[in-house]
Amino acid sequence: MSKKKTDWKIITALGWLVFTVTLSVWWMILGFKYIKNHSMVVLEGMTLILSLAAGGSYIIYSLIREKNNNKKQREFFAAFNHELKTSLASLRLRSEGLLEDLEESIEEKEELEKIVSDTNRLELQIENSLFLSSEENIKLFFEEIELLDFIKQIHPFDNIEISGSMKVNADRRALEVIIKNIIQNAFVHGQAKRVTFNIDKESKTLNILGSTAPFKGDFSRLGELYFRHTQTSRSGIGLYLANTLCKKINASIKYYLDSDQYLATEVKFKGGNV
Repeated sequence: MSKKKTDWKIITALGWLVFTVTLSVWWMILGFKYIKNHSMVVLEGMTLILSLAAGGSYIIYSLIREKNNNKKQREFFAAFNHELKTSLASLRLRSEGLLEDLEESIEEKEELEKIVSDTNRLELQIENSLFLSSEENIKLFFEEIELLDFIKQIHPFDNIEISGSMKVNADRRALEVIIKNIIQNAFVHGQAKRVTFNIDKESKTLNILGSTAPFKGDFSRLGELYFRHTQTSRSGIGLYLANTLCKKINASIKYYLDSDQYLATEVKFKGGNV
């Protein structure tokens, strides 16, 4: 589970308040010593101290109120996303059920496949937005996960291939977002027809292959937020979150080009894996 982060804005404002008020008190003490008109020193000194105290206190109060409001907004956003994801999941499951039942109508199958695909993409976008909005306050819950079964569960279609098996210690939601974003990137931007997962237990790595179009963007800036490599590129949120969440689950991610200049991805799991 992630540790609670220190709010340095409030600490800085509090430190500034203490410093300036202490400096003003010290100035007033010196005024008593070197200035004969003590009433003027008291009046001006107290005015300055009260002004600093009032201003600093208001700044701290505003920061605390802003923090609480942001927390409420994140909680509302999380609840809203949860309800929306539940409805989308129900729609996807019903569409998949209808798709399995259809045997003859090719046109209806294609329409249902589009509905399932669009629903999956929308679910991923909602999950991405949720993680992105709470990036600084993400809470992770680590558990033992069998990669082979996990990948089959989150992407139960015939356009992926998986070889190998390995157990890792990771947060289930974070790992799901990482893998789904890599798959999405391969299908949408790499024009993949099939994605292959190679699990190597010895080196604790997961290699994802599948692109069928050469990568023409700036390879060094892959995963950079809001950087567009080509005209068809989008915000880059998917790979950015994959990079960010890999660090949080104690893994590393690396993008590389194969012999045909197709983009591939390697996720290496570090300590804590079994």
